[in-house]
Amino acid sequence: MTSDWRRLPLVSIALISGAALGYQILLLRVFSIIQWHHLAYMIIGLALLGYGASGTALALAGQRVRQFSGWLYPASLLGFALSCIPAFLGAQSLAFSPEELLWEPLLGFRLALIYVILAVPFFLAATAVGTALMCRPQYAARLYAADLAGAGLGGLIAFATLYVPDPGLGLLLMAALGLLAALIASVELRRARVGILIVSGTAVVAALLAPPGLLSLQASPYKDLEEALRVAGARIEAQRTGPRGQVTVVGSPLAPLREAPGMSLIAGVEPPDQRALFIDGNAVPGITRDNGNPEALTFLDRLPTAVPYHMQRPLRVLVTRTGGGLLALQARNAGATRVVALESDPNVHALLAGPYADFSGALFNGPPVHPVLADSRAWLERSSDSFDLIQIGAPGGLTGAGAGLQAMHEDFLFTAQGMDAAFERLNPDGLLAVSSWIRLPPRDSLRLAATLVTMLTRQGVADPGAHLAVIRSWQMATFVVGRSPLTPEALAGMTRFATDRGFDVAWFQGMSRADANYYNQMPTPYLFDGIERLLGDTGSDLIDDYKFDIRPPTDDRPFFHNFMRWRTLKEVTGLLGSGGMPLLEAGFVLLIATLAQALALAAVLILLPLALAGQRLGRRQCGNVRGRTFLYFTGIGLGFMIIELVALHRLVLIVGNPVLTSAIVLPVFLFAAGLGSLYASRPAPAMRAARVAGVGTVVSALLWHLLLKAGAPALAALAGPVAALAAGLSLAPMAFFMGQLFPLGLTAVGERGPGLVAWAWGINGCASVVGAMAGTALAVSFGFGASLSVALVLYVIATLSFPRAPVGSGAA
Repeated sequence: MTSDWRRLPLVSIALISGAALGYQILLLRVFSIIQWHHLAYMIIGLALLGYGASGTALALAGQRVRQFSGWLYPASLLGFALSCIPAFLGAQSLAFSPEELLWEPLLGFRLALIYVILAVPFFLAATAVGTALMCRPQYAARLYAADLAGAGLGGLIAFATLYVPDPGLGLLLMAALGLLAALIASVELRRARVGILIVSGTAVVAALLAPPGLLSLQASPYKDLEEALRVAGARIEAQRTGPRGQVTVVGSPLAPLREAPGMSLIAGVEPPDQRALFIDGNAVPGITRDNGNPEALTFLDRLPTAVPYHMQRPLRVLVTRTGGGLLALQARNAGATRVVALESDPNVHALLAGPYADFSGALFNGPPVHPVLADSRAWLERSSDSFDLIQIGAPGGLTGAGAGLQAMHEDFLFTAQGMDAAFERLNPDGLLAVSSWIRLPPRDSLRLAATLVTMLTRQGVADPGAHLAVIRSWQMATFVVGRSPLTPEALAGMTRFATDRGFDVAWFQGMSRADANYYNQMPTPYLFDGIERLLGDTGSDLIDDYKFDIRPPTDDRPFFHNFMRWRTLKEVTGLLGSGGMPLLEAGFVLLIATLAQALALAAVLILLPLALAGQRLGRRQCGNVRGRTFLYFTGIGLGFMIIELVALHRLVLIVGNPVLTSAIVLPVFLFAAGLGSLYASRPAPAMRAARVAGVGTVVSALLWHLLLKAGAPALAALAGPVAALAAGLSLAPMAFFMGQLFPLGLTAVGERGPGLVAWAWGINGCASVVGAMAGTALAVSFGFGASLSVALVLYVIATLSFPRAPVGSGAA
């Protein structure tokens, strides 16, 4: 009954919104461990699926929502708290692996089921917020402000829990926040005694029935860590957790884990004892034992990455993304006098400098190696140091096997601008060595070649070919780029190194094509032919006509690992039954599958019921008002999510980690949007205010994009926490205007009755579900600028479609 709503439940709304966003961020953290972080858009999408379906349910319930709101509101809060853990456990028990979609399309139904299960807590949280909006639409701005501000607070709490070793404890904390929201709601709605009894009893029963190890994580069997643990005798020796990931060290006394990427097949030596290293279950360079015996480290000179040490004698070396220190150890073993080793995860540093200091020969505990805790791209932007050699290891995991699953992974080090930053840190005679995995048909290596050629051209190099040389083993290609043209002596040293180890010299200016395919033979010397064309007049034709997307990545489209072209998708999928599976990018397939499912689920769970609900609104609400309501809330729903996804992807350059970006940037973004919503509650004509907010959104978004395009390297050069805060604050003006549009529209449609409020709530949720997937699809395919342009067009359409309130109302 509406008499229960004499007091606005602002505190409980803030708490449940915070719990819902915190739960969303923690699901992203958990799925980064058991799957891959590119499931971020799935997590955001399933949250909004719950929100959209909630709006539909409220629209169908109509007046009964107001009639029973005094019970429905706290019951929804309690339902969220009770469903958080079962929903996660149920979804995890389905054991979905995105890779299997490539050969088992029916698993798409399992993916849809996971969506539905995980959407339940968000459905209940949204039902609580939607109920409050339906009962008090005239206070929509204040309620929505509490919703957004609470969500921001929840994001900060979730960020703090990222330091907890057990991610499951964070999920429990969000369930507890839901219980607290239900308890406070019972006080706000004058049902304190009943509420305290129900909530307290629920908490006690849940604590008593929870079995030990309830929230243990079950990682995908295709994760590198899970594969390593299947080796005889393999066990986890150490594990540490932080905001940047879960760091795991694995060893095996029975079947030693060996890491020597691309090592010569005629090396005649083997690596010493090693420990495998993983971050969120993904392999990174491991830890090699150094007992002071130089002979034990001979294998380091049999790796393709050793070639620059035979082209000259670099003394000052920079190693990016150090991991367990393989390339840093190689530099020290080759005689470098100063080795700067960049690693962004403090737990990796702590392990190397602590428990594994003796094992690694005190690699990180003294000269010549100087470990630096920093994201590689950010450090390159802010540093003024110069080096004789900069080593950049191969992207896409330790073996490159997961490259297809990394298709949605933004990698700002491997963009043309990232290579610019590295090139500019070289001494006049310095070398940049960048490695790439070899897959057939060629993709990674040709894209890297195109990126380096583009970088040299951007740097004003008159003859890029004179600065470039490439060798390859059976597994890896190493590109060497000189700040100055490569000398005959350097090329001779490279040739001797390759010949002695059975590597192929894949390209340098003036060599014979016949010499490029001698030891590790391919059907044709792909790299030689590709680089020749990229340096010639037909380079752009090669990029345009190639079956895979090998365009050089840029900071506007930093997805190095996505090689799929829309125009070849049908051809590639037609080859799945005849061995064509490696031609597909699993991450790209997952994106398409989730986008298709988002459309289908939104149609079935939201649009179809809303169409039925619309018939109940009466003729007075039909036609122009319903049409404007649909366009308005669809536009701001799609636009909001596309901009949010673009911002999260784009700001990884500044923050350095996708999960960390979500945990830090989202709260600031939502706080600013909450201030905008609160500002919208002031007395003013709603249509005029919406037009000002719409124009403000478009102008501030364009300024943000242009300023970030020019200033992102400078922001990335700031210290980590400062950079993260600056990244979030850069979104504040845009978020402030965006936060006004939803409550303004809701206030206007609220003048025509609560049924239209629920209808608008559901439409906005449906559009947000689709926008979560579409935003990533647009960014990957066309870049951040194009995605932002689409979002701003949607905002313009929405502003022009603002639903007019009845004549004579204050909202007109």
